[in-house]
Amino acid sequence: MHSFAHSIGSSDSTTRAMALTIAATASKPITITPDHGRSRRPSRLEVTQQLLQEIAAANDSPPEHAFMGDESIVVDKNAPELSESTQGTYMLKRRGTNIKVGVFKPSDEEVKAADPAVSFLSPKQGVVVGDGAIKEHAAYVLDHGGFAGVPRTETVVFMEHELDMDDMAVVHPGPIPPSPKRVGSFQEFREHMCTSEDLGSSLFSVEDVHHIGLLDLRLFNLDRHLGNILVQLEEGRYRLIPIDHGYILPSFRCMSDAWFCWTSWKQSSQPFSPASRSYIAGLTPFADIAALKRIGLRDECILTFVLCTVFVKEAVVHNWTLKDMALAMQRDICIDDAVSDFEMLVNSASSRASFNDFEFHSSGDAESWGSPSMLAFLDEFEEMVQKYVTDPRGAISMFETHVCMTPLE
Repeated sequence: MHSFAHSIGSSDSTTRAMALTIAATASKPITITPDHGRSRRPSRLEVTQQLLQEIAAANDSPPEHAFMGDESIVVDKNAPELSESTQGTYMLKRRGTNIKVGVFKPSDEEVKAADPAVSFLSPKQGVVVGDGAIKEHAAYVLDHGGFAGVPRTETVVFMEHELDMDDMAVVHPGPIPPSPKRVGSFQEFREHMCTSEDLGSSLFSVEDVHHIGLLDLRLFNLDRHLGNILVQLEEGRYRLIPIDHGYILPSFRCMSDAWFCWTSWKQSSQPFSPASRSYIAGLTPFADIAALKRIGLRDECILTFVLCTVFVKEAVVHNWTLKDMALAMQRDICIDDAVSDFEMLVNSASSRASFNDFEFHSSGDAESWGSPSMLAFLDEFEEMVQKYVTDPRGAISMFETHVCMTPLE
């Protein structure tokens, strides 16, 4: 397994970076207890024994972190393009050169992270401060085949002395507290001419907008704005690159703050290409659970990913556009206390399946994913989505709306 530092250009003679080897420990067999009180229909969401074993093995493994020990990587003292960041953000360069390697975002410098008196809940509902690095990593993991073009991203551990701490300047003002190591996200730097806010959206290709939009929907992105879509100019064509995914995948109990800047772009109303439809049809969200647990993502956030992907897959089958799906997931900001259709689907399925009081085991083991409550909830949700995408207004009028769910604590 190659380390991230090695893959972005350090030579064998200069790099000592290495990836943490993950050894999945053997787990006891897990049994799915049938719910004899209800007749379960065949479901594409069926949780298999093999899946539960993979989840259990991932849960027993330490989080996947790459250890960065490349002495040729130093922090850039002047990175004006990052000066508007709302958290500690560092441009890394090759020592003695102007070659940009990547961007490092320490977990302990996320918004509010340094103030113990402030709640660990972020300004975004359902997001926990300190999870940003894992979310950044998750976006890369879930961008299968580089479909949306998320730059390579890892959760990394930097040893303090390897960052040349005495000769560095933080881009976002504020001292770095002393620590033997710094955990955060490290994203490969991509050369670009500007961000999407500097150009008219009509210049962007339909495919690029669709690829990023589909990723945002699957990840329930709370913060897709014009400034975090980079623009490259390649052979006369503008290419879009999505970055900044620290505010994705909130808890499935708090799905109120979705925001997609591309909703108003004309490309979002155009039909998907055969290639995009094929990509979405081939996604298997349950197969990603173990990988997400291995990088340390919370179970309630993984469930958000599963629900969103199920919705997107079904909507694409029924010829929904990107804009159709976005409007179903976003709240109407012009209406006070508005609830999105997607929230109604999740909340109603939770109520019907008696899932409102469900909690993942503190250990996060696979028993939760194979429990009768979970299976009942997933079945109800899938059935509701199937009805909704064929008759949105009729389906919503049939469903009970339960907007008060247990908040993330």
